[in-house]
Amino acid sequence: MITGSCLCGGVVFEIDAALTPMQYRHAARCRKATGAAFAAEVLASASGLRWTRGQDLVTLFEAPLLRHAPRERRVPG
Repeated sequence: MITGSCLCGGVVFEIDAALTPMQYRHAARCRKATGAAFAAEVLASASGLRWTRGQDLVTLFEAPLLRHAPRERRVPG
């Protein structure tokens, strides 16, 4: 089980699912989203996610289409 939270602790979650290996994405939109040279990410099945606090504080960001529809949605924390 993996646990995490946002920086202020208002949003807390648990993931009980397999994670993908760490990826470093260097695409222009990934760099823009993070303000860094790359975006580091791991993916997990949404069915393995459980909010333990602050779910009402979470908003959903879905990237606009480029050449192909995005494979995932990004839930900022």
